[in-house]
Amino acid sequence: PVGANQPTVPHTRGRDPVADMPDTLPGNWYQVLGVRYPGATTEEIKRAYKQLSVKLHPDKNAHHKEKAEGLFKQIGKAKDGLLDTEARRRHDADIQRGDRRQQREVRHCNRGAATHDPGQEGRRPGEPNAL
Repeated sequence: PVGANQPTVPHTRGRDPVADMPDTLPGNWYQVLGVRYPGATTEEIKRAYKQLSVKLHPDKNAHHKEKAEGLFKQIGKAKDGLLDTEARRRHDADIQRGDRRQQREVRHCNRGAATHDPGQEGRRPGEPNAL
């Protein structure tokens, strides 16, 4: 669910957090920072950014400096976007549109699901299941 955002950066004690991360973070700024949607406060956003920036700072990740620089820029963009009232409003609207689109797709995919038998694929009607 959208409201159950988990921090994008894995919790790694004594390990290199950048090595275990994808090259790009999700486009949802709330997920990038691991703050709740909707309703994350300015303090929560700043706190989450600070924690991530310490973990992902390029100077602390010399073995993966290029990747760390890219991730560091992405969390900065997420923080700046969520702290800018107008940018956050547009981002929230995009999320809402995406949620509605996804719900429509799920409803469309679920039509007829009860009548579809995956075990019948590739067989002629009346042909028994091969075991």
